[in-house]
Amino acid sequence: MTGISYAISALSVITGQLTLFFVSRLISGFFGGCYDIAQAATADISESEQKARNMGWMTVAVSLGMIIGPAIAAFTSDSTFLFKGSITTPFWVACFLAVSNAVLVHFLFKETYLIATKTKIQITKIFYSFTFIFTDKRVQKLGFIFFFLNIGWGIFITSIPIILTQKFNFNTRYTGIFFCFIGLGSIISIIFVQKKAIKLFSLKNIYLITTIISSIIVIINFIFPILNNLWITAFFFALFEVLCYSSCLAMNSNAVTEDLQGKVMGGLGAVTSISLIISSIILPILTEINILLPFLGAAAAYLISTFIMFTVDCAKN
Repeated sequence: MTGISYAISALSVITGQLTLFFVSRLISGFFGGCYDIAQAATADISESEQKARNMGWMTVAVSLGMIIGPAIAAFTSDSTFLFKGSITTPFWVACFLAVSNAVLVHFLFKETYLIATKTKIQITKIFYSFTFIFTDKRVQKLGFIFFFLNIGWGIFITSIPIILTQKFNFNTRYTGIFFCFIGLGSIISIIFVQKKAIKLFSLKNIYLITTIISSIIVIINFIFPILNNLWITAFFFALFEVLCYSSCLAMNSNAVTEDLQGKVMGGLGAVTSISLIISSIILPILTEINILLPFLGAAAAYLISTFIMFTVDCAKN
């Protein structure tokens, strides 16, 4: 269904139907829970001490997508590069990749969750995993931490194209290259930094240290809005984002029993969706006041999550 949503996006551009484009994005979001299922499967096969590390590898997969995806989009949409691409070409590529992913899962994935009894899907429980995050005392505070973490990340990552194009006159290709650089920071983090960090610090302390540093990084961008600074700080922001994100996921997973891994990961996925909606609402308000103000907004969200983390008792983490 994700692949189909990309195909509909391409068709909406070809036919010039904006409503159809919104529908395609709605379909994509509705079936976007596949990432949360992958996280739950990762939690199922991971020992407690390996959870943060394995969640980090999940983030590496996303980071590789952040490197390869923008590059593909930048070059395949350019009619002057190798072949006559268009603005719809990246959607068709994404459609092919999504369908290929489904085929690979069908043939290569070994199910990690054993169903004891068959139950019917109840529409009334569709939002249960989301409310579970904010009502279950084991993950309640961690849920709010994850919520503000994603608001901060959402504001930062969605403001970057606006700032690059409006302040530094970047075109599509150079914006794609910039996102490749962000993805590179994430990969270096998981390969070279995270393993050492887990040996030296608890998950809670990793989160506190990395979110504080990330907040300082984006504040520097606001004070010194220089392109060279943005390249450097975006790289390190991505590097620390992997550490705080994967440690927060692992802490949520460690807080509940094995039979609740899918529920907690699904709930966190819903939290991510809501936080990204909120960050998308906040972003135009901030940019209307000052094009660089989203940096302060991202820092504020990160610091709020940090203050909440100070109050969390994480005996397992």
